[in-house]
Amino acid sequence: PIRIAALVGVAATSPDLHLLRYIARELIHDPSDQVVSYVSSFFREMAKSRHPCFTDLAHNLENTVPLWNGVHRLDREPGDADSRFILTDTYIEKHDYHGVVQTSIIMSEDSYLPLSINYAKKDCISGFCYDTLTLTYQGYGIDRVYAAMVSPRPGKKQSLWNFFGRRRTPRGAEEHQRLDNSLPITPRDFQPISAFLKLSVWGHRIRTYDIGHTLSNLLSDPSQIGESLTHTLMSYLQRADDTKLFFLSPVMVVATPTDLGFPAFLEMKQTNFLYTNRHPAVFAQDEDTIQAEFRRHYMLDTYQYTYFGFGLPYNQAYVGVGYERRLALSLPIHVKASYDMKSHKLRLERPLTSLPLDVLSYYFKPYAAIGYYNDSISIEDYGLATSYNDEELIWRNKTYATDQLGFGYDVKSRLFAKDLKKSLHHFWYDMDFAQKGFYLDVNPFWHPRYLSLQLVPAEKDATNT
Repeated sequence: PIRIAALVGVAATSPDLHLLRYIARELIHDPSDQVVSYVSSFFREMAKSRHPCFTDLAHNLENTVPLWNGVHRLDREPGDADSRFILTDTYIEKHDYHGVVQTSIIMSEDSYLPLSINYAKKDCISGFCYDTLTLTYQGYGIDRVYAAMVSPRPGKKQSLWNFFGRRRTPRGAEEHQRLDNSLPITPRDFQPISAFLKLSVWGHRIRTYDIGHTLSNLLSDPSQIGESLTHTLMSYLQRADDTKLFFLSPVMVVATPTDLGFPAFLEMKQTNFLYTNRHPAVFAQDEDTIQAEFRRHYMLDTYQYTYFGFGLPYNQAYVGVGYERRLALSLPIHVKASYDMKSHKLRLERPLTSLPLDVLSYYFKPYAAIGYYNDSISIEDYGLATSYNDEELIWRNKTYATDQLGFGYDVKSRLFAKDLKKSLHHFWYDMDFAQKGFYLDVNPFWHPRYLSLQLVPAEKDATNT
């Protein structure tokens, strides 16, 4: 892992062609198969990239990879037991957007289980790069858990060869010693168990899970692995959790002079709020019925403000355009389950006592505005002039499934009518998955959008009093 990390560090320094070709030549005779597999896959994947940020590195690697032609060790694709680097990138020249997904898998020399897995999704928009999502796993000694789960554990002392009741002659001490000397099998020494799972969103560490402690408990008694897993799951479900996370990403103000004499500035702000409320699960048994109840509430709220304008120093004012975007997602989960052991029937209930319930709210509002440095008249007092008219929007309001479920879905939306069919066709058929995510998230054309999802009570049956 140290040598692989050194390669990643060298690649980040924009190495020249001479250094890359030197690494490629030394790799042919490198004794470590894992280093050879990772470096060769890294060179080949980066050589395929066509993003402008990787142009120099990709061009140098294109002239480096041919050094391995005819080398059987470097011709094959990395297998499941080999370390490897996987790169998937998307570049939209029209909007100057680059999305990349990097997956690094580092394997061990003596194990089929990985030592480290890193999944990173990055987005670069107009020269600014964001670490959208990063998921990292590091684990040592996990082979001990794998061996405890799949290794043979004989439960009977009878010989499998005793088909017809004839017992096998027991071996003496000398024969046992002779077999041990001819088959010197020693148990494998495992490293101490250590495993962590780290989650980062927008460059901020959200949570670190110590899964090594949980796995260590499974080895306390290998014969009770099933009971240990059940106990661990029950203790996790009965644990209360109330987590609130708030952070800013990004917060940026860039000002630059122009030839016109008016300073130009770009201001970006984004707030993020994550909330988790997990009630302890309730388990009860009433005669022949087992009951369980789960209550959870997950919430995500992001708000972004972007403004580009020019300063007017002679009257301490500024004028420009911008947009506001907000996404609020609320997922309350309340489930009751009961199981009748006599009739073997399972009943599920989804109580919804606080209808109507807001689940999703999203809007994107482009506008033009003017303000003053001395705060004599704020933007709110002056008013925001939208860049569209209400007549240019398509309004839709429809309720679904009110006569089928115990509740219904009330969906409200507003979309920009101009070239809507053409935009939808381009979205569904001409974009890949990464480009679709960019189009929905960034909205490069600044089209006004509004979407609301609400749970409403079901319709009443007029024939049922």
